[in-house]
Amino acid sequence: MSSCPGPGWLAIPWELEPLDARNYLSLFLPAQLGYCITAILVTLPRTYYLRLALLPLWLWCAFRIATRVDVPEDTGLGLMSMVMTISMRVLGWSLEPHHYVRVAKYGDKTDGRSIPDILYDAGELCCNFRGIGWNWSVHTEPLLLVESRREFSYWCLKSYAFHGLIFEVALAAYKFIFSPDAQSFALFALHPYIMRGAEALVWPIATWATLSAYYVFYAFTGVFVFGQDPATWPPLFDAPWRATSLTEFWGKCWHRGFRDMFGRAGGRPLSYLFGRTGYVLGTFFMSGIFHDATFWGISRQHGICCSMTLYFVMNGVGVYLESLFKGITGKKVRGVVGWMWMMAWLVSWLAISMSTGCLDDLNRVGQMNIVARPVVILKVMLGKDAP
Repeated sequence: MSSCPGPGWLAIPWELEPLDARNYLSLFLPAQLGYCITAILVTLPRTYYLRLALLPLWLWCAFRIATRVDVPEDTGLGLMSMVMTISMRVLGWSLEPHHYVRVAKYGDKTDGRSIPDILYDAGELCCNFRGIGWNWSVHTEPLLLVESRREFSYWCLKSYAFHGLIFEVALAAYKFIFSPDAQSFALFALHPYIMRGAEALVWPIATWATLSAYYVFYAFTGVFVFGQDPATWPPLFDAPWRATSLTEFWGKCWHRGFRDMFGRAGGRPLSYLFGRTGYVLGTFFMSGIFHDATFWGISRQHGICCSMTLYFVMNGVGVYLESLFKGITGKKVRGVVGWMWMMAWLVSWLAISMSTGCLDDLNRVGQMNIVARPVVILKVMLGKDAP
């Protein structure tokens, strides 16, 4: 149930349909086929106009899922994450004037692929969000210094356990901060802004921990079940707490999973009008739309009353201000002062954009991420009740 005091924005007034085999075939399958067909087409030359012609159909299929399928509250966020991922990637692929080449496998050669090769490459593209091994990746990835699969397995296990523990700590902090007992805590009693800052910090920490745990879980599966090269699974994050500017935080340290998707769907179109500034603000704007849509998925019939779009756009503004500072002074934002500026901007705009109730909703749904909770998995394996 949403924490909005009344009907929020974009509340769906009609009854949603429960997910069953019929609805899967009529609603889910067309959007998933559109995703796969566009992935095939974008790897083939001279398909640009065909992709553009099919784009409205695939977006309509995704819209039907978002507005007609009923799922439990704890999976609504995941449902809308899937819908928005399909929509934005299909949009980006359709607007791409050239075709993609899997350079790690073929080099610059684009001819002579068999039908199984084309289908396999499309499947790989559907699961590849960072462009590793393809000609469309323009970002430098952090290195994972392992020399064997054995070392990679150790890294996965250590990382999974560590981030799973941090996630449990974040959930414990969430349960305390959003409880009535928090009001009597001496530090929080000093000023209400301290309380709001603590509320705003819990969710990004939990997000970092749970995404990292999920990532190494899938990395381990990809390498040891599907035989992938460990080099195709570099770390998802690059120590975001060490960043000393918004530019470094968002450009290098925060996760790279959706960066290309947001850039192609939002940044590139605006860059044609406003250059680099348009690319930056368009990318952050599309990130905000994605996060608002996933948050809306928690309770689509009640709507939403907070906006992550404001938060992300203002972070784009912060990045722009740092570029202005560099242009005026000739110096980059960095050091201790840069870290303090970055943290103040990140936390304050999250607190402004999201109410206590909205942050409570996000953290409450986040604790359902069982895959990121090795402690819970261990309890289930031992036959004990999970929390």
